[in-house]
Amino acid sequence: MKIGETMRIKSRDFKLSAVKTAKNRLKKEGIDIKLSEAGMIDECEVTRLN
Repeated sequence: MKIGETMRIKSRDFKLSAVKTAKNRLKKEGIDIKLSEAGMIDECEVTRLN
């Protein structure tokens, strides 16, 4: 993903807990990710911050 790019991940593809784990691993490498599931059913929105 490029900086500022947003993508939606369906729960059937990856569970939210797996996405959160990946977020924490990427943070250790210096990549910040914003997760949001507000107003969405069976999906989450992922945005790369830097």
